[in-house]
Amino acid sequence: MSSPYTTAHQTALLASLAKGQFPLLTDGERPQWDCLLSHLEEDPDAFVALVHAKPGREDRFAGKTAWVNDMEIECGFTRGKALVMAAHARLCRDHDVAIRPPWQGYIQRLRRIADERDYIRPSEIHLDAPNPDTDMAGGLAPSSVTIIPDAALGATFGSVPDQMVMADRCPCWAAVVRRTYLASPTKPGQKPALGAKPHYVLAHLLNHNMNGPGDEPRNLVPLWAKANQTMERKVEKFTKVAFGAGLTVTFSIVLGPPMIEDAAYKAWSDAMLKDEDLGAAERDILEWERGLPQFIECHATVEDKNGDVHQILGGVVRIQNFVPAELPVLWK
Repeated sequence: MSSPYTTAHQTALLASLAKGQFPLLTDGERPQWDCLLSHLEEDPDAFVALVHAKPGREDRFAGKTAWVNDMEIECGFTRGKALVMAAHARLCRDHDVAIRPPWQGYIQRLRRIADERDYIRPSEIHLDAPNPDTDMAGGLAPSSVTIIPDAALGATFGSVPDQMVMADRCPCWAAVVRRTYLASPTKPGQKPALGAKPHYVLAHLLNHNMNGPGDEPRNLVPLWAKANQTMERKVEKFTKVAFGAGLTVTFSIVLGPPMIEDAAYKAWSDAMLKDEDLGAAERDILEWERGLPQFIECHATVEDKNGDVHQILGGVVRIQNFVPAELPVLWK
C-alpha cells in the first residue's frame, strides 16, 4: 500500500512544527496530519527530536509548563507527550469540526497513543444520582477528568444536547423550556424584561468539550441562559484549558437547594398554583421550577509535577440560577 504522504508533505510538516504551528484542518493538508500521526504512533520523542534537529531551532514542545487562569503550572511532560497533547488540543479547538471525519479519527488515534504510552490515566467520572425533584442532574462528585473518556460513562467524545430528544426523555425539561426568557431585575421592584429566546438552556455539568455527554440526563441541568454563559466564562474556560493541555482536572459540581426551599419563592409559587384559572402549560412550568436548583457551585484543581495542588478557579465558584417569581410567558 502506498504511503498517504510524501517527502514533500513531511518537509512541510517539519517546517510548520518548527515554528510551533500545526497544519490547517483542510483536505489539502490532511497528508501532513497523516504524516504527523504516523510518526507519533511510532515514537513521539524521536519525532520531536527530528522537528528540532536543525541548529538554532527553538524547542516549541518542551512540555515544561501550562498557563491556566494566569497560573503557571509545572507539567514535567516529555517533549513527545507535550506534542501529542498539543496536537490533540489543536484538533479539538472547534467542536463542530472535531466531531467530523477525518478529524475525529485523528483525535481518537492521539488518545490511543496517550493511553498506550501511559501519558495520562482515563477519566473517572462520578455523576450523582438524579435529582429527585427533576429526574435530571443531581451533581458531580469529585472526578478525575482527562482527555481519555471514562468508558463506564459510555461516551467516546462529548456531545451537545438534542433539545427535542431530551424533552421526550425528561418531563422537567419539556415543561420549563417553554418559558420565555426574563432578564434578572437590576433594581429593587423592577419588573424583569422579556427576551426573545427560551429562559433556560440544557447546561452540562461536564462540558461537551471535556467528553461530557449531551444525552445523559444526570449530566444536564436546566439553567438560566445567562447563568450558563457565566459558567462558561468563570468555570469552563479554565477547566477546558487545563484539560486540553493534558493535565488531570479534579472537578466537582454541587447543586444548591431547590427553589421550593426559598421561603419567599415558595409562598409566591403556592399562591399561583392555587389559581384555578392558571393554564395547564403554565402550571406545569411552575410545578417543575420548584425543583430547580437555586445555584450551582463548581470546584476544580490540578496537581503539578511536584504534587502541589492548584485551585484553577480560585476556589469554589457559585453560579446563581434565576427562576422568576413571575407567571411564565410561553415560548413559541
